[in-house]
Amino acid sequence: MRIELNLNYRPGFVDARIRIRKKLHGKETRMSEAKANRLSLVQMRSGQKGRIVEINGGYGLARKLDALGIRTGKEITKISAQWMRGPVLLQQGNTQAALGFGMASKVLVELNAKDEK
Repeated sequence: MRIELNLNYRPGFVDARIRIRKKLHGKETRMSEAKANRLSLVQMRSGQKGRIVEINGGYGLARKLDALGIRTGKEITKISAQWMRGPVLLQQGNTQAALGFGMASKVLVELNAKDEK
């Protein structure tokens, strides 16, 4: 098993992604591409668009986000974020919502193909 740690500096935060590779039956396997494209709302850049794929929280968090119109499968756009763990502003349709850093870090988004860079 080989573990790679890739640290990419972006203004405001350090993005750490860990890729784990295992040898399985003599072949090296990688993390699936679908999971590799997943980021939390905190890791997205302003202006990027994506689709919500998972909410890593309990029932209470899912219920609060559902009341704001943020559900799995919805397309969202990150509008802005504050420096040093501040709120994240995002847009879904014609609705804008601000999420705290903790809530935003639990929402996983799959970026659109054209917005990955």
